[in-house]
Amino acid sequence: MHGGSRLARPSPQQGMRVSSFLFPLLSVGSLFLNDGLNTTAAPDYNATNATDAPDFDELNTSATLVEYLRYGDVRIVRPGAATTVLRRRREQPHMAVRERRVLRELCPAYTAHGVDVSAELSARTSASEAITLLAIDNPEFRERAARSTCVFGALVSLIDNGWRAAVATDPQVTLPETTAALLAAEAAAEAVWALANNSAECVDGLLDAGALDALVGMLTARFVAPARARMWSAAALQTLADSYCDTSDGECAWRWDGGSSQLQLSEGQRVLIDGADVRRRVAAAPGVIDALVDAVCAGPVSEEDLDIPLPSLASIHSREAPSLVAWAAASALRTLAISPPLRNPILDARGVVAEQCLCNLTLSVDPLESTMSRAALYHLGRDGSLLWCGGETMGGDDPRWFANTGIDPEREVASPYGKNFKDFNWPVRDPRIHRGLD
Repeated sequence: MHGGSRLARPSPQQGMRVSSFLFPLLSVGSLFLNDGLNTTAAPDYNATNATDAPDFDELNTSATLVEYLRYGDVRIVRPGAATTVLRRRREQPHMAVRERRVLRELCPAYTAHGVDVSAELSARTSASEAITLLAIDNPEFRERAARSTCVFGALVSLIDNGWRAAVATDPQVTLPETTAALLAAEAAAEAVWALANNSAECVDGLLDAGALDALVGMLTARFVAPARARMWSAAALQTLADSYCDTSDGECAWRWDGGSSQLQLSEGQRVLIDGADVRRRVAAAPGVIDALVDAVCAGPVSEEDLDIPLPSLASIHSREAPSLVAWAAASALRTLAISPPLRNPILDARGVVAEQCLCNLTLSVDPLESTMSRAALYHLGRDGSLLWCGGETMGGDDPRWFANTGIDPEREVASPYGKNFKDFNWPVRDPRIHRGLD
């Protein structure tokens, strides 16, 4: 193991040192992976696209299982398992058989004579996608995955091979084999993001398999790795580095208390999984903080350019859209800023532009960007009832912020994070915009 388990022996001092989030709302893990919670809030998106989804008896491969579980939902970022996904996944008596088939397709296989009989790369890509769909809102599956002897190493290998293939290829040349390697890496990084949520066993196994180095390699391969690959790499670093508490879904409720320089854990909660060491390791990796700040500064998504997809609506066909990355980078910075020693390196990165770039992102028309950047500013100690960004107040009294978060200022008191995203259906307030861009 990487220096011992992340299962903490909580104490009041530990509770002061580690943190996850002020309210139980918006960590990337909890935003999309609401274990044991609200299985009916997430609607079935694009159900009209699901008429050709296979029947359960037709699920002979990971690819058909992905199609079955997606049920027409082609968004890159999904806020949780939709009602139909939950029903299809949990009510089928033979789903365990399909799970085992997914793991067989993902993992390398050899004959007794050392002949490689592993599945084709496309099948392993589909297996990685299936793992994500099986892991979301499903801690039991994550426990089963952690008992596998090959899942973590297989996923890390796909990520590592992907960015290395990209770096070794002329970015002006599109090679089918490089594209295939990157598609596999993107799917594997998303699977890491899903598995690492609130699972000490999965985090330990992924770290032992080299997940940090692989994800950092992909994230910092800025000019050769597609946006979807860097987005899920940043999001996966976030769930690997987060801390989780003894709540129903692992979320920690944190707040600034008085003049303390540390985020305080809400009364009655204790940390069960301590991410402080992982945060330190992530921040120490060369180029990571700069890459995250660069990604944030590339946002927010433009309201005027209707050819650029909103990250909360983008389809799986928009994998190279630069607008995908900023929200995930902001979320990763939010998690790193839990640890007090990492706040100044973030604020000082790239010529002290991080704060202004996060300020810009809070006013995004897209709720992923606006919410994650606001959370990052809060953890950096730069948020309050009024926050001055570029000479304009932002926060509880800014009408643009209310418009973008969906809060009615006449009826609701704004928290630092807007509405509870577990009951939030990704509103886009500009009526001109419908930008999944299939």
